[in-house]
Amino acid sequence: MRTEANRRKINRLYILGAGSSYALTDGQPTNQVAPLDTQFCERIIKLKDCMRPVWVPEVAKRIQDEYLHHIDFQSSGLEELIRQQLSDYEFINAIHPRRSRGKRTKNEYLYDLIHLVSFTLSRARAKDQDILNKWLSKYFKGSLKRPTRNRIISFNYDTLIDDVLKQWHSPQHLYFDNIWSTQSKAPKRLQDKYPLLLKLHGSLNWRCATTEYNKLFDNTLNTEDSKTTTYNTKGCHYIDKMWLNNASCKPNDDETPLIIPPLPQKPVTSIAIFRYLWTYAHEYLYEAQNIIVAGYSLPPADTLAVSLFSKFKNTKINNLTIVDPNEEVLGKWRSEERRV
Repeated sequence: MRTEANRRKINRLYILGAGSSYALTDGQPTNQVAPLDTQFCERIIKLKDCMRPVWVPEVAKRIQDEYLHHIDFQSSGLEELIRQQLSDYEFINAIHPRRSRGKRTKNEYLYDLIHLVSFTLSRARAKDQDILNKWLSKYFKGSLKRPTRNRIISFNYDTLIDDVLKQWHSPQHLYFDNIWSTQSKAPKRLQDKYPLLLKLHGSLNWRCATTEYNKLFDNTLNTEDSKTTTYNTKGCHYIDKMWLNNASCKPNDDETPLIIPPLPQKPVTSIAIFRYLWTYAHEYLYEAQNIIVAGYSLPPADTLAVSLFSKFKNTKINNLTIVDPNEEVLGKWRSEERRV
């Protein structure tokens, strides 16, 4: 982390979880609502009846058929599903390896799941786009003479907020300095090096080569000196090329949505772009005068996020606002408020 003199001073810092995207879309037809973790598996089952694109029902059926646990698929949350599925794969490969012969690997299962998650979230639509536009315009539009001092940390993959913000900000200012606007258009060098929106688990409209993505889960990471222009990520795996694409992505494409699924051990600290984003998130927490948490429950299984929120000390903070109907969640954040 950089010294205080080199950190961005933040006025309002929003921390957004799945509950915020759900609230923005709740009231739309079911297939346009951004699901909560507990609703994802039920939505995957419903995708088996989806007519187009044709790969979706095929992959949805495959995901359910290859589910290894004895608990009903539909009753699992997405994070629980992944955690148990990976554990079952590990157990069978170690104890009963003959059962895994000729079967698909855990990485192939995750790969299918990532594409279904991306497809589901790509259909999410805001319930009241006008209200969303007004909120973002008020706090994040800014101007050349008076750039906004507000920032967002998001644990969501969807682009409900991004699609509004990109009207006023370049992709390199919105996300990070070396993302390409398209697969063939490199970014210009930035003057403002403090991203507006930190998507800590990736985004469904970020793309990288499929061959590159597969390396992230195969322990074949090649570490190099940092190539980012704004932060030293020496010792991390560097993804050579990342770009934006809002189109639906198929599992057999040569590009893949750059999102990190809810794994028990996320590889984010060993990948340059994600260490970069998490480092900025830590700095923003140090410098924020007002923190607003919306729809993020601080789940104990998300150990890296727990570390993020328990390892900063902010002497500048005036207010911590929690927006969540769950009293248990409010209690978690109250304990954090007392600590900071």
